[in-house]
Amino acid sequence: MRPGSPGRVNLNEVETLPEQTYLNLLRRFGLILLAAAVLGAASGYLLSRYITPTYESSTTLLITEQPGAGGVADLGSSAEVTAVLAQLVKTQPVLDRAERTGITGYSASQIARRVEVDAQAVFMRITGSATTPEDAHAIATVIADAFISTVNEGVATGPVAVTVVEPAVVPSSPAAPRKTLNAAAGGMFGLIAAAGLALVYVRMDDVVKEPAQVRAATGLPTMGELPALGKAEGRDQLRAAQMSGSKFTEAVRSARANLALVMGARADGGFDRSVVLITSVREGDGASISAANLALAFGRSGFRTLLVDCNFRHPSIQEIFEIAGDAGLGPILDRRLDPGLAIQSTHYEDVFVLPAGYTKPSSVDALGSVEMRELVTRLRNDYEVILLAAPPTLEVPDAATLGPMSDLAVLVGWAGRTRGRDLQLGIEALERSGGVPVGVILNGAGKETGGPPSGGERSRQRSSARLPVEVVAPKNPSD
Repeated sequence: MRPGSPGRVNLNEVETLPEQTYLNLLRRFGLILLAAAVLGAASGYLLSRYITPTYESSTTLLITEQPGAGGVADLGSSAEVTAVLAQLVKTQPVLDRAERTGITGYSASQIARRVEVDAQAVFMRITGSATTPEDAHAIATVIADAFISTVNEGVATGPVAVTVVEPAVVPSSPAAPRKTLNAAAGGMFGLIAAAGLALVYVRMDDVVKEPAQVRAATGLPTMGELPALGKAEGRDQLRAAQMSGSKFTEAVRSARANLALVMGARADGGFDRSVVLITSVREGDGASISAANLALAFGRSGFRTLLVDCNFRHPSIQEIFEIAGDAGLGPILDRRLDPGLAIQSTHYEDVFVLPAGYTKPSSVDALGSVEMRELVTRLRNDYEVILLAAPPTLEVPDAATLGPMSDLAVLVGWAGRTRGRDLQLGIEALERSGGVPVGVILNGAGKETGGPPSGGERSRQRSSARLPVEVVAPKNPSD
């Protein structure tokens, strides 16, 4: 890690991640959460249909002390009498009496399991439960009658009056299961379970999608977010970058401005750190086209800019700028061609290109050679900005080889595809080689919408950009 650079933390520890906000979670997984809630509710309702129903019937009794009854003086009040008598309901004498009636068809022990007693102040509620409404009514009625008979026989603590306030009735619907309640509980469970799984997925998913995640993964800022242009190829994207006022053009300009800040502008118009390595994490992240767009942006700002294709494995700069011929960096490093004969001017003002040119297997090793170092040193005197487009850092060592020759390095990733861990590894690989990573460019950040209106200056720029890139006779870049 570079001295003074922000510490890198785990991507999932950043509290500002939009996936960790409930609003974004709902937006991203809304349909899944809804489906889980519906499935949970349906499951709860259907399961309720297979549960044996339970019916309940209750008898409410009023317990009072008889006037002048001295035998209950120690109880203090009717409420205390009620609390004491509540313990009598499920005693053996009462249960045996209820069993002897034969009305319920249950034994004393079975009745005991189906009876609940609730005493509050001077009221006592005796509730019977069974699988049929008739049995529930019978149990509540028989137990209440048996209890009253037992009290009247003087088995209790003293003379009290027991009055039936609300007799038991045959219930019309089961007390359990409650299908609506179970459906609601099932829906809530499904929603919570799906939300929990979504949060786990979000926390385990370290794919970067926005600058906050880039900062979390690398400790570095995002230099730019370049929109996707659908199926547009490199050369078409290059033309799109020239359309004044378009979203893509403004994104490229913003990336150029951010990069220029760390390059350190000089009073004479150049930069203190003029050689910038542009590389990616994986193949297909768009390092070459990003480097090409930055070259055009610097050129349009009046800086004499050279783009060097250092990707001998998959060269593409030559195709993007529609340059023909085998002249390029490869022959220069083989000492078979002078740089002045390989560097090409382009249709874009102040933008020059040094393509990879003809290469052979040994050309890759030549990237770390003395000839490459001498070439970069020589080019510094001729150009204000030099961009080195290199292969992916995690697939081949070429970018790390070029790190010490450059002043700064920018890593390119693809929003929604590049993993934070890969960004970390790419930055570390550059740092180990002596490179100085300063930021990340995210490609594929949203989509470009619309284009310049027809007619006027924008239309002329668009037509101009469609012209083939001018290939002039080889010349010395210092001319």
